[in-house]
Amino acid sequence: MDSTEINTKKKLILKSVETFIVLIAFVFAVATSLGWFTSNKKTTAGGMGVKAYSTGVDFSDEITVQRVLKSEDSERIDNNVYRKYSEGEYYKYENGAYVTESGAMVPISFNGLLPGEYMEFTVILVKKGTAEDCYYNVGLSGITDYDVTYKDDAENTYSALGIYRESAIQSGAEYENGVTAPKKWFADYTAGTKQSSVYIAEKSKWSENEGTDGNVTLKFRITIDLEQYKKLTVSKTNVLSELEIGIGDLYVTAW
Repeated sequence: MDSTEINTKKKLILKSVETFIVLIAFVFAVATSLGWFTSNKKTTAGGMGVKAYSTGVDFSDEITVQRVLKSEDSERIDNNVYRKYSEGEYYKYENGAYVTESGAMVPISFNGLLPGEYMEFTVILVKKGTAEDCYYNVGLSGITDYDVTYKDDAENTYSALGIYRESAIQSGAEYENGVTAPKKWFADYTAGTKQSSVYIAEKSKWSENEGTDGNVTLKFRITIDLEQYKKLTVSKTNVLSELEIGIGDLYVTAW
C-alpha cells in the first residue's frame, strides 16, 4: 500500500469521524431544546385569564381546548374542557368536577406544548341582557418575554415569543377574511418586532357571525411553529433554558 492510498484512507476516516460528531451534536441540540417544552418550570405561559371588558358581551361558562400533534402517519388529540370558576378564572373540568393536581385546580396552560403541536380553542360569545347588534374584538393580551432575549454570534436578537403564532380557524383550516391566514407570530425574527397583544377577531359584527342560538362561536389555534423555532436554536443548545414567556388574558370587548 503506497503513501497516497494511506493518506486517502486517513482522510476518509477523519471525514467519517467529523460527520459522526456533527450528528451527535445535532441530536443533543434537539433533545435539549425539546426538554424545555416538556419540563421547563420557568415557562409561565400557563394560567391564562379570561376577561370580558364589556357589559353586553361575555364568554360562555365553558371553553374547549384540543391539543393536537400530527405526524405523517398518526395524529394525537387531547380534548380538554375548562369551566368558569369565578370571574376571569377557568379551570379544567371533567366528570362533573374540577380537576386538581397536587391539590390545586388546573388553569388553561401552554406548558408542555411541543414544536409542531398546536392548541385549538373553541370559545362562545354570549350576549348579556337585551344587548342589541354590536361590534366586538377578541384577542390575547399581556404577551411578554419578560425582556429576556438571546443574541446569537451575529448579534441577532431572539425572543421565545417568536416560536408561538396565533391563527383563526374556519371549517377546520387557518384563515383570515376567507383566505389562508398569514402567520401571526408573537415575535417576528425577520422584522425584529414583538407583540404585546394579538387579535383573534377584530371589528367583527355580531349579526354577521351569530349562529341559530344567537351566540357567536370562535375557533383559533396557538401553534409552536418549526419555521422560527429552528432559528432560535442555531448556535446554542441550551438557549431555550434561558428564556420564558407569559400570556395574560383572552379577552373580549364590544361596542
